[in-house]
Amino acid sequence: MQPSSIYIFTLTMPLLFSACDVAVEETTLIVPDVVQARTLLMSEIHSASDWTNVIECPIEIQNPTDSPQTVKLVSTGCSCYGVIFNGRKLKRGESIEVAANDSLKLNIDAQSPQTESSQEYQARFEFLDSEGSTNEKGIFCHLRVYQDLKVFPKVLICETKPGVKTVIEKELYIERIFRSPDGESKVPVISGLPSGTIVHAVRQTIVPTPIEDGIWQAKWTATLQIELDGELAASGKTDYFPITVVDLGNTETPVAVTNKIIRRIRLPVRFPQKVHFGRIPTGETRKRSLFLSSAAESTFRLKVESSSLPNNVRVSVPKKLSTQYKVDVFVEGLPPGDWSEKLTLTTDFEEQPEIEVELRAIFVKPAND
Repeated sequence: MQPSSIYIFTLTMPLLFSACDVAVEETTLIVPDVVQARTLLMSEIHSASDWTNVIECPIEIQNPTDSPQTVKLVSTGCSCYGVIFNGRKLKRGESIEVAANDSLKLNIDAQSPQTESSQEYQARFEFLDSEGSTNEKGIFCHLRVYQDLKVFPKVLICETKPGVKTVIEKELYIERIFRSPDGESKVPVISGLPSGTIVHAVRQTIVPTPIEDGIWQAKWTATLQIELDGELAASGKTDYFPITVVDLGNTETPVAVTNKIIRRIRLPVRFPQKVHFGRIPTGETRKRSLFLSSAAESTFRLKVESSSLPNNVRVSVPKKLSTQYKVDVFVEGLPPGDWSEKLTLTTDFEEQPEIEVELRAIFVKPAND
């Protein structure tokens, strides 16, 4: 691998031929400034038997002279990674010799990234000359990690009005990054779809294009037709389905991601279905705020019947007509144990006269008890 630049350290060594004659020989070390690690795909990391031995960042320090030179590892950019030489991890401060007309081959020893990212590793070395003076230089290693398969959006939310049965279309945007000598890729397969959902079409929007040596990118758009039943609950029905690409060179290990479809009734008011107050000591009170809003941004009236509330619950609802409300709920801790109650709010929407929110908490003994 070609370094991006070369640093040459000149070391002057006197060679005695006689008591009167002195000849001078110049010696050099060739050191890379930046090294590009082999690009990795997340599938390659996950399929590796040892995640600590996946990064390939070949750092080569050359000694083209006729005299051995000494190299000492000073430090790395983080204590969480190190430098490997001949299969073992170098200790900070450890010196190794570069033989005459030879080179050292080192590698970065680090945990593999677990997400798509760009990583930078650094190792600093001291190069000693025959007179004892030192030259210190940092070598950087750049690593690029790609997620093989990405799908947007990850969640398809499909809504219909109460009592209205319909079919809607949703699009998925699929991107694949893959390793290949020629850029050939199979079309993604969408399977395991819930009843009433079909793949209408999959069309390629970007043909395989090289983004670096041996690494390609391709994109598709998939159109799904999704049937919605007007009798769905407001909480909705959630289904999961895989999107898969089988590697041409390895049909045993397909690359896959899981997507989600949520089918639900579109109600006038958006609201949280559950609120957890956490651990509340007996006798103490904790507040949580609920935010409710009109899906159509129209004003509506919101009320609570205080007489229907449990004795340990207080609710404050703004009286002013609005398109959105901040409702404060206060819960007092009772004797230790799990606790849950339903909070019922009323609206002036005919399609949604009542809203139920589940309140949950864990009551515990006071700290000084």
